[in-house]
Amino acid sequence: TATTVAANQYDGGVITAAAAGGTPGYAYALNGARPFTPNNRFTGLIPGTHYVEVQDALGCLRRVNLTIARVT
Repeated sequence: TATTVAANQYDGGVITAAAAGGTPGYAYALNGARPFTPNNRFTGLIPGTHYVEVQDALGCLRRVNLTIARVT
């Protein structure tokens, strides 16, 4: 899920990823960052499109695009 950012905020966005399927033991990465981390919550994000990659215990990857909108 992705939150919205108030018009007076620049970097208040939050993305929380929840993996399902695959083989448990998930790791996450935001916008291509490495290494993967077990943390599925990303904060301090600016409005715009971001992507989360999820890797399961067998190394299978899934990428999801999310948009943080600015509320005016």
